[in-house]
Amino acid sequence: MTVAELREWARLVVRYHGRGTQRGLARDVGMPEPSLTKFLLHGAGLAARFREPLQKHCSHLIPYSQRDQYRTELEERSGSENQRGSL
Repeated sequence: MTVAELREWARLVVRYHGRGTQRGLARDVGMPEPSLTKFLLHGAGLAARFREPLQKHCSHLIPYSQRDQYRTELEERSGSENQRGSL
């Protein structure tokens, strides 16, 4: 898995599970939260020692094989929220 794929997957995990997920993910991986934020938002480099733990914890929250299903569900959710806001 490339670093770009891992970043996309981690972003999906944080978006899907909502508030507090990023902090918990950083804690579980053993990395500083600001480092995870930089990685997720700006594509800053991720130290090699954090890649495997991040991948492992993401897989516990959203299985890699099901990430497209979760992404579709998020898009549907945001679409229905936009429709409600326009009424």
